[in-house]
Amino acid sequence: MVSTRGVKLKFSEGEKVLCYEPDPAKTKVLYNSKVLSITVGKDESGKRLVEFLIHFQGWNSTWDRFVTEEYVLKDTEENRQLQRELAEKAQLTAGGNLYKRERKKRRRKLSERISESLEAKRVCDSPSTEPEPAPDLGELSDQSTSGADDDVVPIHLSDAIKRHLELDYRLVTQENKLSKLPCTPNVVTILENFFRHWAMKQLNLSDKGNHSNNSDKTKDFDSIFRNLNLCKEVADGLRIYFDFTLGSLLLYRQEKDQFRQAVSQPASTYYPGGLPGSIKQEVTDSDCEDKFNHEGEDIARKKSLRSSHKVVTGHEHTNGKPHPAHLTSLSTCSGASTSSMLSGTQCPRLSALISQIQEWRIVPPSAYSIQPAPPSLIYGAIHLARLFVKLPELLQTTNMSDDKLEIVLEHFGYFLKYLEDHSEWFGVSYYKENPDSLSDADH
Repeated sequence: MVSTRGVKLKFSEGEKVLCYEPDPAKTKVLYNSKVLSITVGKDESGKRLVEFLIHFQGWNSTWDRFVTEEYVLKDTEENRQLQRELAEKAQLTAGGNLYKRERKKRRRKLSERISESLEAKRVCDSPSTEPEPAPDLGELSDQSTSGADDDVVPIHLSDAIKRHLELDYRLVTQENKLSKLPCTPNVVTILENFFRHWAMKQLNLSDKGNHSNNSDKTKDFDSIFRNLNLCKEVADGLRIYFDFTLGSLLLYRQEKDQFRQAVSQPASTYYPGGLPGSIKQEVTDSDCEDKFNHEGEDIARKKSLRSSHKVVTGHEHTNGKPHPAHLTSLSTCSGASTSSMLSGTQCPRLSALISQIQEWRIVPPSAYSIQPAPPSLIYGAIHLARLFVKLPELLQTTNMSDDKLEIVLEHFGYFLKYLEDHSEWFGVSYYKENPDSLSDADH
């Protein structure tokens, strides 16, 4: 490799650019890209050869490619127009060839993007009305079942989750079993309790850093609020993915009839008493409140002995008017530790936040009486685990920035660990005999 010093280059390292599809066999389009590094060498004839290592936005780093400068364009409005024209010429949609359209849709919630992208994928992947066979999830393949060699977002499945999936595959396809429906807990309940578990854990982690100054605490809690909203968004996105894909992607053929019968019933058939009770959590809500209350009282007493400075709390009024009830501002809480805030005596806003965490529902109570019943109210942990086998392929269709995708994948990791920690949601006891006798052994 020759040094780039003294060589005049059109592009620089770290520059955001547009790059043509490097594979000549694929449709010619322009991708949002970034120059990672530059190498200057010589070709076979001895002429100088400049190559740019390109990262394609939204693609895994394994698809970074060295290209020559004729593949790279400056990120200008004129070239953006060319990008749009090429995309329209190729008739690309949200599910086509990983092209990332510049649209306001980036600002939408993940759940909204999922709904649209799945619909686009359904249209793109189904040129005829013939239903496709259910995928073979038992092999736990990391490859796309569509046969395309496009980039796939990596999602790591632990050995424990794989064992659950392998057992599930054997029971359904070889031992003539079906899941008992409705599952307890169902997908909605699992996602709701994951959020509560994760949220309380975030507040506990923040509690350990209560020696920081007031400004840092305010930033810390602002960050917590943002993270809680993002976790809600990810949980709701998983629910939407599940409801959209269960019937077409996540079932073995032996389960198809059961699925059709199950979703044809109103949800009230499965839940005549309304909302099911929450599953038992590792730490109950009352335990969390007691813990925070006791710690808050202890720390508040210590602080009162050390300092005569007045701590402004949410109980106080400004100009005779009470503070607003929403949780968007933490300025009145910055003088208190996390524990004392959570006690409810130092900051009612934080007490309200805990109540919101405990009461949060991913679907409204009315969902438990609608018809047809959403699959997420009927199926449980094992089918939700199957979703993560297909998610890498499905995530290709989302218009998500690299930064957002990284955060979403991080939350997927948290959720998979949560699922792994609850081995009691898996096993033979969740299955029953298949009355239709459609096991593979019979064919």
